[in-house]
Amino acid sequence: MTEQQLLNEFKSMEEDSSFISEKSVEFGQKYAKKFIAVKDKQVVAIGEDFEKVIEEVKQKGLDPSLVLVQYIPTKDEIIFCQEPSE
Repeated sequence: MTEQQLLNEFKSMEEDSSFISEKSVEFGQKYAKKFIAVKDKQVVAIGEDFEKVIEEVKQKGLDPSLVLVQYIPTKDEIIFCQEPSE
């Protein structure tokens, strides 16, 4: 992949991230407690299991490393992130 292609993919993923943020209320109602995969501002896979979502992405001929996958929590759900230990 060329440097320009890489920059284009990063820009696309940034746009997909913004798309998910813009649609957070709608996605929270439709996809709560599920993972969604988004590519080019389109939901391309949905599921309760991350690995199955990745498999569905692959089955659609997409490269999972170039698709944004995000968990959609319920509005009352709190997600904790832990820093990896060194």
